[in-house]
Amino acid sequence: MRRLLALTLGVALPTILLSGGWLRASGAERDAVEREQRTRLERSADTIRAAVDEGLEELRRREDARPFYLYNHFYSPPSVVAVNDPVAITPLALTPQDARVVGYFQIDPDGTLRTPYTVTVGAPDTPRSRRIRRLLAAPEFAGLRALTHAQGQDEHSLLAAASPPARIANAPAPTLRGERRSGHRSGSRDGMTSGRDGPKVDNAFGPQGPLTLNLNTWGNEVYEDIQAAQAGDLEATLRVQARGRAAPLTRRREVPWGAYGAVAQQAQSLTRPPPVPAPIGPTLANRTQQEAEVGYTDMAWYELGQEVLLHRIVSHGGAAVVQGVVLDRAQLVEHWLPSLVRRHSATDTPDVVAAGERADCSYRPRVSHILTGVELCYPEAASGTATAALDASQNLQRGALVGLLLIVAVALFTFDRSVRRSEELTRQKSAFVSAVSHELRTPLTTIRMHAEMLEEGLVSEARRPTVYAELVHESVRLARLVENVLEVSRLEEGQRPLRVQFDDLRAHVEEVVSHYRPFAERRGFRVTGPGEGSPVELHFDRQALEQIVVNLLDNALKYAASGRREVHVSVDVEDGQALLSVRDHGPGIPVEERERVLERFHRVERAETIHNPGTGIGLSLVHDLAQAHGGFAEVREADGGGALVIVSLPLV
Repeated sequence: MRRLLALTLGVALPTILLSGGWLRASGAERDAVEREQRTRLERSADTIRAAVDEGLEELRRREDARPFYLYNHFYSPPSVVAVNDPVAITPLALTPQDARVVGYFQIDPDGTLRTPYTVTVGAPDTPRSRRIRRLLAAPEFAGLRALTHAQGQDEHSLLAAASPPARIANAPAPTLRGERRSGHRSGSRDGMTSGRDGPKVDNAFGPQGPLTLNLNTWGNEVYEDIQAAQAGDLEATLRVQARGRAAPLTRRREVPWGAYGAVAQQAQSLTRPPPVPAPIGPTLANRTQQEAEVGYTDMAWYELGQEVLLHRIVSHGGAAVVQGVVLDRAQLVEHWLPSLVRRHSATDTPDVVAAGERADCSYRPRVSHILTGVELCYPEAASGTATAALDASQNLQRGALVGLLLIVAVALFTFDRSVRRSEELTRQKSAFVSAVSHELRTPLTTIRMHAEMLEEGLVSEARRPTVYAELVHESVRLARLVENVLEVSRLEEGQRPLRVQFDDLRAHVEEVVSHYRPFAERRGFRVTGPGEGSPVELHFDRQALEQIVVNLLDNALKYAASGRREVHVSVDVEDGQALLSVRDHGPGIPVEERERVLERFHRVERAETIHNPGTGIGLSLVHDLAQAHGGFAEVREADGGGALVIVSLPLV
């Protein structure tokens, strides 16, 4: 045990510590590389995210800078100098140059949805305006529509609760209605015209009241007057000539989201001058261009599900409208974002995926702080390239460590077994030497005593035959013991050649048993068998078979003395094997000892047989001689108790 402990401490422990340190250092290196790779991916993601956010913010700033009146189909360009009112079609009515933009819309306080693509809502829709109407009519956008549902409220009551993105899920949603189409107008002497359902507009002085609502109607009426004048309508010609440059110039007033009420009281409406009689022709007095201040919130993002919008609230004269831009999410995710990612990615180009679409991503940062629900997907290969070699190296190191530990464990186990076996053999050899010495001393003492008695004439004539028989018996016993020891020695050294010959096994065993039977009878045993029967012919060494039979009989007589003193010997043929069996009626051999009794120097230790003579080589010699013939020996439990030893020899 001390040797094993010393070997473990001297060899195994340093090996394990060295291998563990090696593996730990390799793991630390891998962790460092993985952290470096992750940091690189995070820097790449930050760069991409900054570029995406800047691109979206640039789009927001561009849309935020557009004047509110561009959301009408007709507008009066403020930079154009003309005697009469210039009217032009808004550039927003054209196909957007930015592929990310679907279109523009405005929601009036009464829920009317207007787009710059038609003169009035009642006019035939374009595919673009129909798409916008379907989108904003969805229940999910009730909160967006509800921002303007109370027409006539002041700006504070409309916007005090609004903060971007304005998603009011439970607010009442007005029904989107088509815009009222202006009917045929008739002139009046005070310059006022009235649409059939529309607001009143002063032909001489331009739109009055909230420009967010009336400027569109005014532009439409100017366009209609121009069309009518070109067709020869005298009254329309006079109205066009009389009005002059009456479209007001507007100034932008920034209104913070959520803080609109603080500046609402300072809002300045367009001041309407006193009415004057409508002139017959154009005069200089009604050509003055007025100014108006319009409140704007910043364009803010409005994201709901798969839809992305920009929206703002524009107010004037107590009327607030929602203006917005519908963005094409598919265009953003499938085209714009991937192209931006490719331009700004350092080495690893990630995929752009919607949340939950891919499961093979080792790192999934958001692609934008603005655009939600879209992520960058760095596949396992991207993050694992740098660590693949280290992983392979670690796996190799782990395998080497496990192999080394197994080798050490097997070496320790083998060493322990060998040490234990060596100690056991040493003990058995010591016991063998002691047993052999005792076994030799007993017949030698008997022979010497009888020889001295004969020499001194102390044996009577009547007793001399008995003394001579005992001398012969002890001499045979001594010769047999010496022969067994020599046979074991020759087998260990490989110097025991078999002198086989083809003979009848049954007859030879019967002959050996017959010579042994008187010795057994003197010890009170009856030996039966193998009896007559058909010959069992095979090649065997007669002397070796005699040693096998005698050792089996000696073992039976030695350990079966406490039971029924009867030993049976049999010779049978089974499955091409000749079976030599010796059965006694003693205590038998325990199951766990049945294989070990065939080992050299091993004896079954029982209290009742501890003092029995024996060397522990009899059954081992039987086993070795059987193997030398190509057979084997085994120990079984006999039916009814006792031990049964079977020697199997091949017939061929």
